[in-house]
This record gives sequence, C-alpha cells and structure tokens, in this order.
Amino acid sequence: MSASSSSWLLRAGVLALLSGAALLLLLPAHGVYVGESHSAADPAGTRYACPMFCVLLEERPRDLRCPVCSMELEAVAPGLVLTRGDRERLGFDAVPLERTPLVWRRELYGVLAYDERAQQRLIAHVAGTVEVAPAESGGASLAAGEIALELSSPTLLAAQTDYLVAWRAAGARSGNLPEIGSTRDYLNAAVLRLADLGCDETERKALEARGNGDGRLRLRAPRAGVVVAQRARVGAAVQAGDELLVIADPSRLRVELELSAEERASLARGARAEVRLASGSASVARSARLEWLAPQLDAATQRATARLDFEAGSEIDGAAWLAGRRVAVLFALPLDASGNVLSAERAPEPALVLPSEAVLRRGGRAVAYALSSTGDAPRLLRALPEDGEIAYRAIELELGPEAERAGANDGVNVVVVRALRDVAGAAFAESMDAGVLFARRAAFLLDAQAERSGAPSLRSVSDRR
Repeated sequence: MSASSSSWLLRAGVLALLSGAALLLLLPAHGVYVGESHSAADPAGTRYACPMFCVLLEERPRDLRCPVCSMELEAVAPGLVLTRGDRERLGFDAVPLERTPLVWRRELYGVLAYDERAQQRLIAHVAGTVEVAPAESGGASLAAGEIALELSSPTLLAAQTDYLVAWRAAGARSGNLPEIGSTRDYLNAAVLRLADLGCDETERKALEARGNGDGRLRLRAPRAGVVVAQRARVGAAVQAGDELLVIADPSRLRVELELSAEERASLARGARAEVRLASGSASVARSARLEWLAPQLDAATQRATARLDFEAGSEIDGAAWLAGRRVAVLFALPLDASGNVLSAERAPEPALVLPSEAVLRRGGRAVAYALSSTGDAPRLLRALPEDGEIAYRAIELELGPEAERAGANDGVNVVVVRALRDVAGAAFAESMDAGVLFARRAAFLLDAQAERSGAPSLRSVSDRR
C-alpha cells in the first residue's frame, strides 16, 4: 500500500470519529428511556393517573403515556379541594346530616299457604290395602264425616269377627241373655281392639247392623276441608302408622315470605303488616302479624323464611283468598335511634340519617364525603359558601337499615348512621352531628379523585382488614 493511500485512510477514520462525537453531543441528555423524573412545573405531591385506572404514578414519566394502555396520563394535584367552578361542572350539591324520626317501610311479596296448625291427618291404624279413595286427586273438598278412604285388612276382619261373637254372647243383640262377667270383659276387650284399629262407634253400629265383618276400615273426614296431601293410592299397601291424607281448613291461611339479609335483620317477631292480594280485583287489606322468623339465612339462596298469621277479625274470603295466591305485604314500622324496629304502638325515635345516594358502599364498608373549609385548621361546613374553595374528606360510616322519614311518604330513602369515623384521623373542633354537610350528587366522582390523589377513599377503607 502506498503512503498516499495510508494517509487517506487515516484522514477518513479521524473524520468518522469526529462525526460520531458530534452526533452524541447533539442528542438530548436522556434520549434513551431512563425511568421517571420530577417536573419543576408540577407542585410537590402531584401524582399521575391513567384515565382508565391502569396505573397511578408518584413520579412524572417523560412521555406522559400510560405504560399499559398508552393513554395520556393526567396530573392529579395534591389535596381534595373544589372550587366554585368545579362544583358547577360536576352538578355538585350537598345535604346535611339529619336527625329525624323514621319508619321502616317495605312492600314485600309472599304467597298464601294453609295453616299447618289447623290441618288434620288421617293415619292408618292397621296394615291393609287401599280399596277406595274418593279424594284421590289433590285439592278435593271433603265434608265433615265424609268417607275419605277405605282400607281392607285381614287383621280388621278378625277383630270384627271377634267382636260379633262377644257381642252376641253378651246378649247385646237380643237383651234376654244373662250377663256374665267374663263375657262382658270379652266384649269390652273386643271394643277396645276395634278402637285401636280405627273403628269408632259409628263403624261398630254398622257392623252390628250387617251382622258380619267385611274387613274394611272407613276413614272419615274429621272436619270439612281440602285435601292438600295424599300418600295413599288405590291398590297401595299401607302399614299401621302410615299417614294417608292431610286435610286443611281453607279458612285458616297464613302468609309465607322470603326475606333478604337486611330485611331479616330489621324485622322481629310480632311486627304487624297489611296484606293485600297482589293481582286481580282490588281487595280489602287484612291485618297480619309476624309469628315466625328463620334464625339463619339459607346457605344456598341467602334468604330467610318468615310466616305471618292473620289477626283476629281479619276474615278471609274463601272465594278470592286461596292458598297459592300471591299477596303484597306492607310493613310500616317505627324505628328507634339506632334503626331497630319498635312495636307498632310506640312512636319512632329521632335517628341520625343521610340520604342513601350520599353513601358509597363496598365490601360491607361504607363512606360518605364530609365538606370542610380549607387551610391548616379546617372546620366542618354547615352551609356552602357562595364562592371560594371547599375541601372534602372520606368519613367511614357504620350503617343501620334504609328507612323513610316518618310522615313524609315522599319515597325518599335515607340510611341510619349509627357511628362516624374520620378516616384521615383529623380532629375537628366541633362534633360530627346533625347539620354537617356531606356531598350527595357527584360523591362517586369525588371518591375517584380521592383514590387517584392517594387520600383515604372507599377502596382504601374497604380493603383495610
């Protein structure tokens, strides 16, 4: 290689090195992503949130893009403050914590059912075979004394024969035979045996009139009623002690209800209600009283069963009030200061309440947002200022049931507040009692802003153990 060629290559190499150095000098100091950094334009404590809640960053990333969905991050200023303009844009309004007497009002739906306590059961007293079952189809009506079932039984036939022999020997048929002690004892034993097998005096008189046994046991309805259960069919073999028929009194009905957990917790035995037919022509309301309440919720349905009995004087019209019909049950019960149901005769007690729409719930926990002044010594607000800034903060609530203001009948639900706790632990100069303002509309948006800014929120409260 000549000296001129070597000199040219050397000059070219030096030029390339100088060009690369110049390019590096022209690049930004952090041209490659090196993480996150503060911006002097943002106040201290600013966080950066994805509008889709993918991430919440303490530091400002250079490209201001969400690393998950690439949406532009939003700066969330520290502090929970609303200006007048913010309130107007959000459609914000406030409601006071209120102390007022309450009524627990619920319209629930149940069904009419036969009262089990008024049902009669026909039992087989002897083993045999069902020969006649006039009321075989469920729902059949029976008159008092009507034959409901007939059984044939060899055991009964033998007992009938023994009775006839004893009856004749005792002279019961003609009355001209001398009475002998042992014969009379035999007759008494035969009578008792027939009674044990289900034959009453009517059946014995019929047996005496026939003069011979037929081995049939005729079971009669003890009262007028409706067959609601039948476990014996014609030709079926039955054993002594088997239940054959269940006869219900159609005038003795009760109401069966299924209650939610909140309804179950609010009601107690003895609570009164008005019951109407849920469909059809308008019906007169009947008074009823809660007589039985399941002690626990069903594990599968998370519902509890309840039964109501109609009160004396609430006559049931058999033509319309039939078992199986759906009924509306209206409870309107006074509450005490803690939201517990009182007896209907007592007056409701004033309780601390908030409108239901001002309360946010999650995982069995609840919060509402109290309004206060701004600054180092905030005070709870009892009136909204026309201008200027206001602050808001999460207050954890211990809730009672939802209810209505006594005498209002406006359909507005309020929720009983049993206890309040400032989640942030701030000590206010005044107690948190009636008159303190809470956010109502836009409460959900305020909670989202609190969560994004890192302040106590519904999520942080409900996630806490």
